[in-house]
Amino acid sequence: MKIILLIPMFLFAMAHGQQKGDNTIIVKGTPFEQIVGILLADKYLIDHENDSEIVTKPIEFVEQKNQSTKKYSIIMDIKFKESSKVALITGKYNYNILMNNILGPTVNGADFKPVSNIESKSSYIRKSFILMDNFAKSLNGQITYAKL
Repeated sequence: MKIILLIPMFLFAMAHGQQKGDNTIIVKGTPFEQIVGILLADKYLIDHENDSEIVTKPIEFVEQKNQSTKKYSIIMDIKFKESSKVALITGKYNYNILMNNILGPTVNGADFKPVSNIESKSSYIRKSFILMDNFAKSLNGQITYAKL
């Protein structure tokens, strides 16, 4: 009898856990003002905001390995539905060695590619997804993942 009760719980956990290709993190139960406050506390700058969306300015992350320095930038886009307190977090990343090392991070959104939960953990697309996931977890809401 206990095994039968555990099966639906296991299937529910699998359906809402991270899957390869997920590009959206859904957070339920966090007020809009709290999301803005945590973004600012985490040193993100807001490019534009209204009652249902926040888009951050690119924020640069620097990775030191041996003698080399690698830089990449991420933009987060958070769509918010006030009635249900649901936030949909997506992002774009940029890893362009020449532009980042010579000119600094680019600010043209066309230079950025969508973030998703693919590739190896050492790839910049995956590292960007992990940064978004860490931010989502800091909101202390119920988290699910989706490919939208």
